[in-house]
Amino acid sequence: MPLYRQETILKRIGVGLPRATLANWMIQAGSPIQPLIEIAKANRLEPYAYSRHLYIELPKGATVDAIEALLPGNLSKDQIRIG
Repeated sequence: MPLYRQETILKRIGVGLPRATLANWMIQAGSPIQPLIEIAKANRLEPYAYSRHLYIELPKGATVDAIEALLPGNLSKDQIRIG
């Protein structure tokens, strides 16, 4: 949902949050994952597909080896499953 709509909805319920604040929150939320997205791109992986794959597979990683297998350099496009 666009920030201008969020700002309007929040104003309607009595919460005065400027659009700039909402935008800064979005930037801060995305900053920690940006390096991982760049590494995925460098390894010729589609960032959204890789992120979804991590979201699904990372909780299943019971060992260090299982988690390291999910790093972008250890995966190919064929190994990434969404859903």
